[in-house]
Amino acid sequence: MKSKLKKVCVIVIALVAIFAGITLFSYIDDWNVSDKLGNNYIFTSDNGILYHIDDHDYFVIPFGITSINHDAKWIIAKTTGLNASYKKSDKQCNDGSQYWIINKDASIIKIDSIHRSNMMLIKGYDYPIISNGLIGPLDSISFCNQLKKLRISLSFRENVK
Repeated sequence: MKSKLKKVCVIVIALVAIFAGITLFSYIDDWNVSDKLGNNYIFTSDNGILYHIDDHDYFVIPFGITSINHDAKWIIAKTTGLNASYKKSDKQCNDGSQYWIINKDASIIKIDSIHRSNMMLIKGYDYPIISNGLIGPLDSISFCNQLKKLRISLSFRENVK
């Protein structure tokens, strides 16, 4: 009787360990993903947007997103306090907000090397970014004008914080 009980305990412990291992591996595999935005774009737990290709992740907006939304073709994002400068543009609103539009249908060239023109300056640090299809940073008025011009009918979801 005791040997049967031991066998049952060993089997139960082994099953629990296997289940825990599978659950942990699934968590680790997606540890940095908050939301898959489609077309290989990922919203991260760091409140940034990455583009994933060939087992590599590339920055689109490194961090600081406070509001976001997306559909099949577009991603819109708002950053606050990011003070990013990209391609000699540093437009922002009085509250420090910047607005971004990403065309998910824009063709992305495989990145072998990052050129200086594809760097975003944030607080004195350069971040290499994917710039194809990226519009921004924009102030709120320019952002609204671009939404109308491009016929984008998205509005922001609740804040992501």
